[in-house]
Amino acid sequence: MNNTVYVCTGSCHGVATKEQYDAGAKTCGAKTCERHGMPLERREKCENCALMVIKDEKSLTCPNCKKA
Repeated sequence: MNNTVYVCTGSCHGVATKEQYDAGAKTCGAKTCERHGMPLERREKCENCALMVIKDEKSLTCPNCKKA
């Protein structure tokens, strides 16, 4: 579970890759989303099941599939 993504927690559920975030996609760009213009939040995406979770320094395993 080492794939960093940045997500909108609003109704659009937008996702930016680390590369897109580093290139400037740091806020929600969906005009119809209630979080338009608000910062995206960092998540770790499990490469096995695609679950996106807040990184927990105590556990580097996916709570869904139990893989690292």
